Amino acid sequence: MIIKTHLILISAQAVPNITPILDDRFKPEQVVMLVSDDMLKRSEYLEKIYKPRGIKVSRWKIDEPWDIEHIRNRIEDLLLENEYDTIALNATGGTKPMSIAAYEVFRENNLEIFYIHPEQDRLIWMHPKRPSVDLADRIKLKEYFLAYGANEVNELYKGGVISSYRELTEELVKNIHTFEPALSSLNYYAAKSDNPRLISPYR
Repeated sequence: MIIKTHLILISAQAVPNITPILDDRFKPEQVVMLVSDDMLKRSEYLEKIYKPRGIKVSRWKIDEPWDIEHIRNRIEDLLLENEYDTIALNATGGTKPMSIAAYEVFRENNLEIFYIHPEQDRLIWMHPKRPSVDLADRIKLKEYFLAYGANEVNELYKGGVISSYRELTEELVKNIHTFEPALSSLNYYAAKSDNPRLISPYR
């Protein structure tokens, strides 16, 4: 059964809010974003990925992302004010209070809840209990960069790794365990950067 609406919790962790959308078995007709003011920009990044796929996007604002009672009340208002044919909670993102409050409200209303295992791209059903599902591995670099704020992603080169970089990439892949900490740090700072002067000659 296709769940027509997903409620997602917006935070800096973007990938778990993308992978279910890219799998046709779970792709909804619309996404409702539970979002605080400091995460509005993150919600805009995700919208750039959803809308080209024909998914409607709306936002449900919260004022206090660390106040469980406030979040509970806002989610209860959402369910009261909207008649969804089917709605499921993606409990992966957000602050811990957002995730707990959303889980409680959905569980009390006997609505579906799932969690995305971030390393394994696996959808885990939390309520009702069902077998976990491996998601189709469809996230591409373009979606990944858009999710973290890239303004424009051009895919000009289709021939794989540029020949001058092959030796470097082969070394990185072969010794990934050695380079993993440094690459993680590099990815973190790249995601945080917003500097138009950082331009690659190969873009």
